Amino acid sequence: MKEKDPNKVKAIFEATINLFAKVGLSGLKMSEIAKEASIASGTIYIYFDSKEKLLNELYKDSKQNWEKLISERLVNKQLPLKTRFKAIWEEGLKFRTFEYNKMVFMEQFTNSPFISEDTKVFSNKSIQPIYNILNEGKESLILKDLDNTILLCLVYGLLKEISFYCQSDNLKLTKELIDSTFLLCWDALKA
Repeated sequence: MKEKDPNKVKAIFEATINLFAKVGLSGLKMSEIAKEASIASGTIYIYFDSKEKLLNELYKDSKQNWEKLISERLVNKQLPLKTRFKAIWEEGLKFRTFEYNKMVFMEQFTNSPFISEDTKVFSNKSIQPIYNILNEGKESLILKDLDNTILLCLVYGLLKEISFYCQSDNLKLTKELIDSTFLLCWDALKA
């Protein structure tokens, strides 16, 4: 069997995100994705046999790209917790701002009927490193002893809103904005 061209997969993923931004999840059609990716309609089915399969694979790919950005910062326990958390905050804010449509896709997909059980397991597993750093902070009495879901709502909610306003040109993503919003988030998390 001929190996799949990674450039075509990338083109399909990019086309899907571009179209998603225009028509939403339910409005996506495989033929339109193929057209946007500049490939034949039949070719897309060689790579993904259904829209659901495509969306699940795109979600996993997007999640893995995000994890690569933060993984080194999470595991380097030689750095203080606050320093590691700030690095994650900075990468998170940049990723959410510069990959805004991808992040909106990931959020909407997570709550859609298209997500498979396998992808739900993958998603839950991928959040574990963040839970680990929150647990470390709580065990060290640095962070509030609250349920991780509540702490993540605080962090993700603030990241989401700041990136939205950066995307809409109401705010500019600067070092000062990253630093000041990190301190706001950190102060809310601190024990």
